[in-house]
Amino acid sequence: MQLGVHVSIAGQLADAVDRAVALGCNTFQIFARNPRGWAAPPLAPAASDEFRRRRQAAKLGPVVVHAPYLFNIASPEERLWRDSITQMTQDVQRADQCGADFYVLHLGSHRGEGEAAGVERVATALQQVLERATPRLVLLLENSAGAGHCVGGRFEQMAAILATLKAPKRVGMCLDSAHTFTSGYDLRTPAVVDATLKQLDRLVGVAQVRVVHVNDSKAAFGTNVDRHWHIGEGHIGLAGLRAFVTHPLLRDKPLILETPKESAADDPRNLAAVRAFFTTPARAAAR
Repeated sequence: MQLGVHVSIAGQLADAVDRAVALGCNTFQIFARNPRGWAAPPLAPAASDEFRRRRQAAKLGPVVVHAPYLFNIASPEERLWRDSITQMTQDVQRADQCGADFYVLHLGSHRGEGEAAGVERVATALQQVLERATPRLVLLLENSAGAGHCVGGRFEQMAAILATLKAPKRVGMCLDSAHTFTSGYDLRTPAVVDATLKQLDRLVGVAQVRVVHVNDSKAAFGTNVDRHWHIGEGHIGLAGLRAFVTHPLLRDKPLILETPKESAADDPRNLAAVRAFFTTPARAAAR
């Protein structure tokens, strides 16, 4: 089992490796820069070299870099769209410099221009990012909770974008449990988990899913609200999340938790809950 969390890069980038090791992770996710800003200074070669050194020494992988929040590659506003492409290209190159394996990105909002227009803008933007950055890593499109005009809340949208791109081996999907649930795909019982994942396989293909974000949801089913919550304490619940992460279609995928960090005890508790899915029989856990 490859299991990790999103860890902080406070201090220096390489410190994220030590934080992942301290939590007993064998994979992890980071931001490679401030996620709430636009332009970022170049990453010093010494910083990326040290990150690579510590990661190799700890034998952690895959390493996932998450895109900053401000990019909107679905936007109909030309300047924002072009700026998002430019900054995402630089961020992908930064992640490549660190030796990351995957780069997870949100697709953004079409801002009322319509689903088809948003899907087209995303696909065009991603093709430009691939051509400019020429990455070794794989870009992963994260499904959204479907709020407002966000692109990626439906499996059909993900399939359409992936089918359009000219470099299929360089692009895949990141499946988020909380987003899946609040966008209208039920995950609360083993039966509905099975139906949802088979639908994903039929429309997108689970081979396209390279990383799974494991989060419970503070928001109710089908509300399109993106609110991650602690494992087993939200509206999906332990039974649903157990069925989700242990399902045969997802069993070999790296699992990354993005659960809240309200105290130092939260990450260890949430990691332990997911590990128990693989070590404790379901009937014993339910007692």
